[in-house]
Amino acid sequence: MPTLSTSDLDTPLITVDFDRVESNVRRMQESCDGRGLAFRPHIKTHKLPQIARMQLDAGAVGIACQKVGEAEVMAEAGIGDIMITFPIIGSSKVRRLAGLAKTVSLSTVADSTAGVRGLSAGLAASLAFVALQGVALHAARDIVRTTVARIDPQERLLDTALSAYPANPLCWSFVTVAVDAAHGSYHLRRGQLSVAPAIAQVASCPASIAGRASGGDAQLAWQDERDSVAHLRALQATNCRFNAWMRFARAPSVGAGEATDARWSPIGSRNFSTIDYGEGAAAPCPHPVPGWGYPRADLLGRH
Repeated sequence: MPTLSTSDLDTPLITVDFDRVESNVRRMQESCDGRGLAFRPHIKTHKLPQIARMQLDAGAVGIACQKVGEAEVMAEAGIGDIMITFPIIGSSKVRRLAGLAKTVSLSTVADSTAGVRGLSAGLAASLAFVALQGVALHAARDIVRTTVARIDPQERLLDTALSAYPANPLCWSFVTVAVDAAHGSYHLRRGQLSVAPAIAQVASCPASIAGRASGGDAQLAWQDERDSVAHLRALQATNCRFNAWMRFARAPSVGAGEATDARWSPIGSRNFSTIDYGEGAAAPCPHPVPGWGYPRADLLGRH
């Protein structure tokens, strides 16, 4: 690798002496340790997740941020203990704070009665919404299970993937995978449902990312597709690209020469998960392949 001279750098530019950063991180932590102090550095001095990670690895108990946005960046980078040191004002910020609290150990401050009341009210509303979604999740799963058992009693439901609509906890999108052992087939359904059709019929639910399903039922609407279990197993056994893809696919929709995970788009359409396994059959096998298990080991007979 060619040596880079400072004269080659386009200014203005901030440069970092990494050895000095490591030394400073170590010295500060040792100073706190020597005084029996728990150290929580404020990231406003660098605003870099990489340096925050260095501080945690050196012994810091967590980090401090000034704003919700900074905390979101740190949380996304895997920092798990965050304090926000500036009062949180406004319902939008409180909602984001509640979202963060679900993924990291989070604390914050308030410097006025109004700030405490705003936090209390906002977090209470957010927790109520989360609780409602939790109840709705169980209801949605039961609705799908009982509907499949009613309309196709010969099928065994293997999997149900559910996604809530953030704006309406009564509406859910779903993808199911079921197997019909007597006919050697598996059945995909992708659709929408309402857990309270008397309040909001499924037709009034927001269209899903992948488009609206069809049907006249007030509670459920879906698209579906059937395929042979033997066909799926043969592709997995003879096509190394398809085999690698099956380590990711949870709802395999298999067409002529291409395959798509039906969780991400309408059945029969393409999305980011789509592979052209037919065109790549003669190409070298992908390498390396992650050693993940198969989400559909049940269909592949690998249990």
